[in-house]
Amino acid sequence: MEALTTASTTFGPAEWAFFIAHLALIGAGIYVGFVLRATFALARQRLRLLGYGLIALGALGALIAATRLGGVALPGLLFTTVTLLDVLLAVFAVYYALRIYPQQRAAAVPQRGRIGRASQAAPVVRRSNGATATAAVQPEAADGSGSGRRDARRSQKRRKR
Repeated sequence: MEALTTASTTFGPAEWAFFIAHLALIGAGIYVGFVLRATFALARQRLRLLGYGLIALGALGALIAATRLGGVALPGLLFTTVTLLDVLLAVFAVYYALRIYPQQRAAAVPQRGRIGRASQAAPVVRRSNGATATAAVQPEAADGSGSGRRDARRSQKRRKR
């Protein structure tokens, strides 16, 4: 316990690993927050926030390590605290990615399904005299064989004959 509270200026291999790891965290945060592009808007927002968190923790750790490298006596408790914050961020990011984000994405994405013709707006038909009228909407076949585009093409061919 005394090693955690006693100020020291030594910069050994563990401190170098800490310093390099936090420089890597800054790089990862810049990549995740600013370079990586997700296709889904919610994912973009969440990745940007994760990038900001990585940059903040990386900068904090790198600042503490650089201060100690500069010869200022710092207690080992600072290194331990920042390392625990790093671990907590990693655990929260994994928890969020596995539990919370899928629920948020499911709520944000509209349910995909086949929209029946009855729920669609009636298409507007232009007549040769310039007048417009709404076309009658025909109900879809019960067996699902009808296709809106296919029926429209068939009726267009019939009119051209």
